[in-house]
Amino acid sequence: MGNIAHARSPLGMLPVDSTLLSHSLTAVGNSMTHSAVPRSPSSSDLIDEPITAGICRRRTDSAADQDDPTILTPSRTKRLKVYAKTVAEENDISEKGLYDFIDTGGIYYMLIDLKVCMMKSDTGRKAALLHDLKELLNSKDFKSALQNHLIACLLSPNITAYVTDTHPHIMNFIKDNSGVFKVPPSLFEDVELTAVLAKIISELLSSIHGNMKNKLLASIRKHMSIMDTAKSLAHGSIEVDSAHWNRLAFLRCCLRVFMIGISDYRTVPLKDLYSPFLILSLHTAVCARIGPKLGIDIDSIEREMLGEEEIPDGQDEGQEMHSTGTAGSGVIDNGDLADGTRELEENSGDNGNADQDYEPEDNEGPDTTPYSRALAEDDSGFGDNGKPAIFTSGKFWNFVDTSLENIHKVVKQEAVNNHQGTVFQHTSIENVFRQILVEYFQEDLADFPGNMAVPKLLTNNSPQWQTTIQNNLLWNENL
Repeated sequence: MGNIAHARSPLGMLPVDSTLLSHSLTAVGNSMTHSAVPRSPSSSDLIDEPITAGICRRRTDSAADQDDPTILTPSRTKRLKVYAKTVAEENDISEKGLYDFIDTGGIYYMLIDLKVCMMKSDTGRKAALLHDLKELLNSKDFKSALQNHLIACLLSPNITAYVTDTHPHIMNFIKDNSGVFKVPPSLFEDVELTAVLAKIISELLSSIHGNMKNKLLASIRKHMSIMDTAKSLAHGSIEVDSAHWNRLAFLRCCLRVFMIGISDYRTVPLKDLYSPFLILSLHTAVCARIGPKLGIDIDSIEREMLGEEEIPDGQDEGQEMHSTGTAGSGVIDNGDLADGTRELEENSGDNGNADQDYEPEDNEGPDTTPYSRALAEDDSGFGDNGKPAIFTSGKFWNFVDTSLENIHKVVKQEAVNNHQGTVFQHTSIENVFRQILVEYFQEDLADFPGNMAVPKLLTNNSPQWQTTIQNNLLWNENL
């Protein structure tokens, strides 16, 4: 049978010693199991015949069998086992499994066995991958990193809405940008794991919503500047700039109007919530309700602010958050702030900390059901004039989304008016919307100057993942 070099080509053709072959076949006839019988097309229909009959028949066409590499003749089987033993020794594994594989009886049987092993291995690999993904979803590090990225989503100055359709859009955004959120793409191939991730994101968004609201409320109570408030909200998770200040000023204005609307003065008294700048954002019914409590004539203040002029056509004084804001005397112009050409300089004194000494206003999570019914002119949404209350204590973020939608309508109409019916570019709407938010910042800065000296903006070096979120997490861009 030769040396080991020949054994390394186990199916190679070697000269057959007739005496050795005779002894081998006799031994096979006495001891070989049925599965080890050499296979050939001519014997496939004779599987139930005695094994010796097959061997005798094989002797008559042994030359043909030797030419067919798919047939495992006894001599080939022996050479394969010699090769298997050598490979097993080299790789420090047991040769029994290889012997059993060779004894399947033919190349086609061996291929089937290989396929079965591959399928079992693939099933095991998938099971191990699912196990690893489940452990990842349950890990604190993953949830912490995911929460930081979701904070960036909700603090994005360009986000379309805060609860209305927000969860499904963020889920799709994470799927399309899995590398940004460090979520393995394979996770979305499993329905069960995708559902687990969706639940985790929903819980984190609810927690972030509550934290943002509470910190904004604490900033009002402590009279913190919007720059300090932005730092507290970012909590080192993102880099903030003037665009964040403008959006957060809008959110703080919404919160003040909302707290006044629901008459919740437990955490912040009415006198600290109210400002003349809010009058154009308050429904007339709400103004009539709080005027006597504050001991002021809000109608007179409003006429004075408008310079005795009538409210412009198309501007509904009963519409929530309809005003584009009015810059008052002594308000610092942040036109340059919006362009990022200044730097913020602050005193080293105590500017307050919204992380400390605040109590949660409510434990109710945000209602993600969109409110689509248009409010009547005499309906404030807060239960005035005998109308049912739409915006209750747990629906602050719904109120914000409604307010954003109203501003977008005003912006779109103003863009149409400015172009006098001609086709206008989307950038025109963006510019008008950005200017409205600048006005919110100006009014907020007048009410909450903090310990700031000259407002300047630090050089902003936002990481790429944050820039991706701010530029691409958008929907309903046609508003």
